[in-house]
Amino acid sequence: MTMKNLLPHPKMKLTRTDRPAQQGPLLITIPIVTVFLIVRELHMTLLITGLVVWIAIHLLPSYFTGIRANIIEKSSKHVYLAFVAITVLSGLAMMIMGWRSSGFFPLYDIPTWAAKATPILVLGGFILFFASGSTSNIKRFIRHPQLMGVTLWASAHLMANGDLRSIILFGGMLFWSIMMMICLNQRDGPWEKPAPQKMIKDIITVAVGAAAYVGMILIHEWLIGVPPTLTM
Repeated sequence: MTMKNLLPHPKMKLTRTDRPAQQGPLLITIPIVTVFLIVRELHMTLLITGLVVWIAIHLLPSYFTGIRANIIEKSSKHVYLAFVAITVLSGLAMMIMGWRSSGFFPLYDIPTWAAKATPILVLGGFILFFASGSTSNIKRFIRHPQLMGVTLWASAHLMANGDLRSIILFGGMLFWSIMMMICLNQRDGPWEKPAPQKMIKDIITVAVGAAAYVGMILIHEWLIGVPPTLTM
């Protein structure tokens, strides 16, 4: 046997060299195609569309300020506000209908402590959400109470739901709320805390948020399609 016979054939060498390059795109393509097939099979297109619409329209006043100014200039501020309101409601409706019509695809187990932590976080989220429109002292400690309320609400629902549609919805809302706080902080600059308020305003804010929380529990199954114990 000669030395020439011991060396690998040139074609075999090329095949081995090319194999990693061929596997790279394949490793990226398989997860993308898998997620796409799952989303299509579970009818999550409407859910994702509503989430994208919701995020995009809320970025107009904080990030895409040029587009916002252009719309107002070519129409009016009232037309712009009407457009935003209709788009927000449309995105919300698509998310609710998309979540209800999507199939269930579990991804992780719900921790045992989530049953106790979730209602507390959701209640806090409701109180912070309504604190945004009040003049309570909450605004002296939290710069964006409404967005922080959404953050608590979304985080609580991610703890209580381990399926794909919930991760898409609540994970998307969590991403949006954090991104909005960052954008608003960059746009508005340093935070100037408001003046102290009377405690009665804090009590009213907490009462309104708690009442809204109870109201949502009562209509949750009718609106969302599942009992609040499974999502809150």
